Amino acid sequence: MGDAMKALENKASDSKREMEINAVLSEMQSMKSRRACVSMDSMLEVLKRQEKEKKEFEEEEDEAPVKSIFHNSKQDCVVKRIHDDDLEWKKKENPGGKVCPGDAIN
Repeated sequence: MGDAMKALENKASDSKREMEINAVLSEMQSMKSRRACVSMDSMLEVLKRQEKEKKEFEEEEDEAPVKSIFHNSKQDCVVKRIHDDDLEWKKKENPGGKVCPGDAIN
């Protein structure tokens, strides 16, 4: 009985070792096939593209606070420009010469 158990344990460990070897061989084959498909030019092109994308992302991150500050101020602030013709019209409408808040002073 003891010999049968020992033989079964040896057979199980041999099978386990064989499966591990097959897994390592399979991994090595897949690594080799991946390397064979990649040329130096394509690898450099990918690295350049990644660097460019990284720079663009960093620039967008740097500009985001500035855009948020100035973008909001444009929405909140409205500037109305008064032409000289409009001032003449106000003088006709306001013959007493009273100054109203917001009037341009000459």
